[in-house]
Amino acid sequence: MDEKFLLKISIICIIIGFVLLFSYMQLVGVEESGSASKGILRKNVEESPIIEGVVLGVRETEGATFIMLEKHETIPVTLFGDTPGIRRGDYVQVRGKFGTKNSQGSDELIGDEVRVIK
Repeated sequence: MDEKFLLKISIICIIIGFVLLFSYMQLVGVEESGSASKGILRKNVEESPIIEGVVLGVRETEGATFIMLEKHETIPVTLFGDTPGIRRGDYVQVRGKFGTKNSQGSDELIGDEVRVIK
């Protein structure tokens, strides 16, 4: 085959691939990397984000409940006071404030309000 013809075919395939990839990202709803989990836990303390995700683990103590929430990656959440029967596998919505680094060195969310969605 002619080299120019192969070059045209490859350029057309690349363009079609980019269009399909962009369409798929719009259909699935992929977030930009700035708003994914690391972006969710920005250092802006003024914000009170609402984060939804699946509960991976729950540990209750006398004054607090610690849950591991999975959105795009695992996010530790600390809740104070009563919690509405949160169990592993529940889909929850947490409103809170950005915390500092926890003992494992990762960011955490201090939950003000939590509700079970599913």
